[in-house]
Amino acid sequence: MLKRLVGSALRNRRYDTLNHEILLRVLTINLMILWLLWRSFQQSMTVPPFQVTGNLARVYVRTGRKDDKTRQLLTDVIMKDARPDWVAWAREKLAMMGQPATGPVPFGEQGPPERQAPGPD
Repeated sequence: MLKRLVGSALRNRRYDTLNHEILLRVLTINLMILWLLWRSFQQSMTVPPFQVTGNLARVYVRTGRKDDKTRQLLTDVIMKDARPDWVAWAREKLAMMGQPATGPVPFGEQGPPERQAPGPD
């Protein structure tokens, strides 16, 4: 199809200018192919971000991850996704994961305040 747009008739008659014209046509067709590939690549990058989030959450759940990042992705699917089946799936998986486990507090951060037992006054 691209060759048809360039045409088939050669205008030059001398051998060296004929070869020059052929090389220019090859270059033109190659640039047209690169432009078409670039345009299709740009169109493929217009995937809505909630679909990427949903697919990433699905990968995390299938690999058995139950960390905070997985919980955040599932919450984002519930809040932002427009597909009702994905929202129901994310709610189910988030409910099955339960509450996040509380681990040790990293150095430099304060944990919850300690409760002191009332003394005998």
